[in-house]
Amino acid sequence: MPMNCQLHLRDAMTLCCVWLSAGGAAGQTTLLREDPDCAACVIKTELKAVLGGSGADFVGPSMMIDSNSKGQFILAHDQAADELRVFDSQGRFVKIVGREGHGPGEYEGIRAIYVLPGDTVLVIDGKNATQVALGPGFDLIDSRRIPAAAISPGGVVAFSTHEIVVNAIVSTPERVGLPLHLVQPGKGIMRSFGSDDGAFRADVDGSGTRRIGRGSNGTVWSMRINEYVLEQWSTDGRKVRALRRRVDWFPTWYRYPDVVDGQHPMPPMTRAVHEDSAGLVWVAVELPGEDWARNGIEAKTVDGRRFIPDPVKAWDTMVEVIDPVGGSVLASIRHPGRVLFITSHGDMVINAERKDGTPSLEIWRFSLARDASMR
Repeated sequence: MPMNCQLHLRDAMTLCCVWLSAGGAAGQTTLLREDPDCAACVIKTELKAVLGGSGADFVGPSMMIDSNSKGQFILAHDQAADELRVFDSQGRFVKIVGREGHGPGEYEGIRAIYVLPGDTVLVIDGKNATQVALGPGFDLIDSRRIPAAAISPGGVVAFSTHEIVVNAIVSTPERVGLPLHLVQPGKGIMRSFGSDDGAFRADVDGSGTRRIGRGSNGTVWSMRINEYVLEQWSTDGRKVRALRRRVDWFPTWYRYPDVVDGQHPMPPMTRAVHEDSAGLVWVAVELPGEDWARNGIEAKTVDGRRFIPDPVKAWDTMVEVIDPVGGSVLASIRHPGRVLFITSHGDMVINAERKDGTPSLEIWRFSLARDASMR
């Protein structure tokens, strides 16, 4: 797709959705191709900030994060899941919001953070089974109950304080094979969807796990972790489109190896999906780095010896930009490190560490541009 067409892509998506709802082949899967009109397109990268330290700015090994329009980053991690930590756009620690407890402004186990347009912050608290809404200044707006069955470490996409979509395995006969759930906080699960056949595949690792991102026109982008298939779903349960990518570096797999022996690399896995303001879809896939075998340790297990890859140094991420309407890949880049999240504002969050070994997060801006030297 020519670069000067990006501003019109969202209109094209709207027209395409109308065509599909009028009887188009929404159930068909499109095989993604390289876009010949964007042969000179490249992805540029810029390091924006580094978060993390050994004090109140500690970011932890497992965390949730999003950003607001001020450039602030709001996060929580497993070692302090009862509070939010706020950093400014330069990565400097600002303050802690909240505390442990069950009352207003208190948390027990934060599982997800999502920032809405206008900078309302939604906090999903798993242990308290609540969605807490905070204003742009982190003042409490309200707190609503959500079903405990719909809370998992899976993704969350919010359309408003009254309507969210979560990825969770809900263990009831009618919902167990449906990975996405439309939830109205204070009311419950209104609809489950996200699968053509509704079957839960116990023979496929991560069968119920999806990487999800907010799409245009009230839709959700969804990707399985074990194959490069991108699906767009409307919240009424209709699949708008499906896009498949066939590349040597991402073969579909069904079982994650129980023991990685240091001789065979870890399989690829999708990490994040995000639709930008131009209607382009960004996909992040983790891959073993070129020197992955040198960046890990051998450990004894009940099955013998296991290779444990270094969580920072053993990984790369393949980032690709997709035109979902044209069914084409505009550009790709392999970047060192593992992308953990793509924030609501399109920032790539990469797992890292400081020179002293302290965990950190690198915030990167990836952008699509034309390489003038390739004209």
